[in-house]
Amino acid sequence: MKQKYEDFDEFIAWLKKDGLKPLKSERIWKKKIFANLLNNHAKSVENYKDFLEDKKMRGIIEKKTTYKDFNKLVYSVDKSHNFYKLILEDRSILKVRIEDIDEFIKNYIRGGVK
Repeated sequence: MKQKYEDFDEFIAWLKKDGLKPLKSERIWKKKIFANLLNNHAKSVENYKDFLEDKKMRGIIEKKTTYKDFNKLVYSVDKSHNFYKLILEDRSILKVRIEDIDEFIKNYIRGGVK
């Protein structure tokens, strides 16, 4: 996963929010996580991918979906087994298969992801 991590500080904040915290030095902890990402450490890369997925799902909240007869704001998103459940402003629910979410966002969410 050799790439730039422009959202690294946001990733660190996400890890902290999830309960992961440095034992001693935050600076050394951040350097270690960054080095792990650059060296494709499996758990670090998995956490980063989870972060990107979470960021994408948060990005569609308060965006309009125009799918079939729905033309409503996305209120929240829940992940459930093989589906994302998009809960709309009137509490109606759209289920989108995980493997189809990128195409769904591209075609049916106005403005794409934040």
